[in-house]
Amino acid sequence: MANEYLSKVIQNTTEEDINKIQYDSHAKKILADKTILAWIMHYTAREFAEMTIDEIRACIEGEPKVQQVPVDPAPKDIPPAITGMNTEDSDPWEGTIYYDIRFYVILPGQNRVKMHINVEAQKDYDPGYTLLSRSVYYAARMISSQKGTEFTGSEYDAIKKVYSIWLCMNVPTNVQNSIMRYEMKQECLIGEKMADQHFDLIGIVFIHLGKPETSGHPLLGMLNLLFSDRLNPTEKKKQLAIKYHIETSENLGEELSEMQNLGDWMYEKMRIKAYNDVARENEEAMQEVLREATQKAAQKAKEAAEEAAKEAAKEAAQQAAQQAAQKAEREAAEKSARKLFQKDVSYEIVRECIPGEVLSDEELHAIYDSVMCMS
Repeated sequence: MANEYLSKVIQNTTEEDINKIQYDSHAKKILADKTILAWIMHYTAREFAEMTIDEIRACIEGEPKVQQVPVDPAPKDIPPAITGMNTEDSDPWEGTIYYDIRFYVILPGQNRVKMHINVEAQKDYDPGYTLLSRSVYYAARMISSQKGTEFTGSEYDAIKKVYSIWLCMNVPTNVQNSIMRYEMKQECLIGEKMADQHFDLIGIVFIHLGKPETSGHPLLGMLNLLFSDRLNPTEKKKQLAIKYHIETSENLGEELSEMQNLGDWMYEKMRIKAYNDVARENEEAMQEVLREATQKAAQKAKEAAEEAAKEAAKEAAQQAAQQAAQKAEREAAEKSARKLFQKDVSYEIVRECIPGEVLSDEELHAIYDSVMCMS
């Protein structure tokens, strides 16, 4: 059943779907670079605010685990390319969560405090629900998944702090180039504030990207540069080195190039689709105009036909009335002529009394002859 389902998924996966998945994968691998993660933690997590980028890099244990969605299933005998912490928390009651990037850090010092960190790249800022609610759920699952690994039984003081950091793109103008942090804090309503309470366990950060030229903050400027669609990889690497003193590794350079290539492909597909959509809309608009013009012409033709029919009927009625009047006039003239001839009125006098257009000479002679024959 699983193979049948997977084959259907693969069969229904389009080239565009594959390239979008690969684009997202390269973007997440870029974010998973330890130097980039160190920058993000330096400016978002208060525990790292006083540390240098190199010091923060050294705190990252192992390799950050990146979620990958393969187009084809990997053979069972091939181990994963990236090793480290599992990026999914599975619970039969709570379902499965897939993290974009998940790793943990060990703070230097005598206690060597451990923290779990999750970084998410979010392109859809309004997916139909509040992203903050989702981030709280992600952080809560990172807390609950520690039972059995970081602590057992009721050893809740062993819970490690978690950070869920969200990198948001395509955000509304009013929140572009901003960073928001949400934390658990103690609020004393009555009495004295209690110290040394183990409650600071969750940190949630939202990084809203925007236009590079409007961001004066170092982290926002660096991230906007990384994901800019205006610069090629060579220029990005150059500016990263000059502006932010970040020397890109070979892997990071390759990911930037691959993401740029896929971005160009997706842009071209989008441009062609937009062109086709406009052409289709123009064709539909033209067809609609033609339909409206045809309907108007038909309506005018109908009105003209009705008007012509009215005029024809009127003219026919006039002709009929005229013919009826002419017939009545002729019949009256025939009757008058017959009576006059019966009274022996001469033909010449009767001819003068009855107009020729009513009774012709031939018709009047015929009446005269018929009266004379009878007499």
